[in-house]
Amino acid sequence: MPDKTTTVPLTLYPNLLSDATTMPDYMDTVLYALSVLRSGSLQLDGSRDPATMKALADCLIGVSERLRPRLEGIIDALLVAHRAAGGSWAELSDDAGQALGTLRSRVKRIETEGSYWAEWARGDHNQHLGFVSVDLPAPAEQEGPVARLMDSIEREAAADAAAERAGNGVRLPNHGATFDLGEQGVAFLDTPQPLTPAKGFPAVGELTLAPEQEVSVYPGPEEGWWLLRMFLRGQYEPLVFTISRTVAAELLAAATADAARPE
Repeated sequence: MPDKTTTVPLTLYPNLLSDATTMPDYMDTVLYALSVLRSGSLQLDGSRDPATMKALADCLIGVSERLRPRLEGIIDALLVAHRAAGGSWAELSDDAGQALGTLRSRVKRIETEGSYWAEWARGDHNQHLGFVSVDLPAPAEQEGPVARLMDSIEREAAADAAAERAGNGVRLPNHGATFDLGEQGVAFLDTPQPLTPAKGFPAVGELTLAPEQEVSVYPGPEEGWWLLRMFLRGQYEPLVFTISRTVAAELLAAATADAARPE
């Protein structure tokens, strides 16, 4: 790696403390690793070229050992904060770009077991030093039909979050959802269900599903019918089935171990 040290000005990002020096170095390692991997300079012929081995070790230590746990801790802290701020599971899944079931398991694990690096991200280990407030971006003001639509979506999301916290179950979002099946989701699909291949897709044989199987359910082209899509290991094309909206909601409820909330 280039022998240099970068420091982020604390006037730009207060509350970083000593991380103002270390984090830029770790991020620089990411850029250096990309440059090295694309350079053609690495001797990948089994010869254990000393320069190649040193470069790879530096990159792995910086990216995998030092940066990765910190990035995961930042994500952990953001996920928990999103829920604490009043976000619904559907909103969190959309914002994080991860399956709903995976996020639920991750957040509940953090809340139950804790996360050292999430505590680091929040500054819990240095609370005695005192942190300063930062300006948050103000929501953009809109008028007309778009603003009314956004207000409607916001009210719906707030109602979802409130209902979830009250233990009233999960609601299938109008645009669909992506989630891991989990044990209960697999059991649900193992029972006789109206699971038929969507038009244009070939029939499939017996399915072998696992709890970590990720599925997506979303509105189909025909009114009242939804599509269930999944990628099975070793297959490049997805399996797509036509299901009723009711079945989609019941599957989401089973996978998340919650009761399905009526529309």
